[in-house]
Amino acid sequence: MNDRQRYLLATAEQQTRYDDFTEMPDTLDADLALARTLAERAANAGSDGLASAILSVVAKLSAASTQNKVRQGELVERKMALQLARTLAEITADEIQEKFEGWQDSLCRISDRFEAALKQKPLQLEAPRP
Repeated sequence: MNDRQRYLLATAEQQTRYDDFTEMPDTLDADLALARTLAERAANAGSDGLASAILSVVAKLSAASTQNKVRQGELVERKMALQLARTLAEITADEIQEKFEGWQDSLCRISDRFEAALKQKPLQLEAPRP
């Protein structure tokens, strides 16, 4: 944290709120945490116009952070996840087809579970480990 950020987060409460928003050490996430903290401070002070302007910055930083995480492989686009689910369902169907009685019911339950998993928001996969 630089001197300007320390000045803007003068109280222990503000520093605690900043820490609450900060999860990752990269600069974009730190900037996003600071913007959220400042928006909260402005809203609590009754500065609706300032809070609105800062929330606009928060929205832009959030979008940039999401795009960055997709590029880095930390998040998967829904289209890619659906494609993966279809492929997994096809592989599963090929492997269990007619191998045991009731395989159709099992395949339906597996497909339903894939679909339910894909409807979860946010859809996030762990980044590959080096």
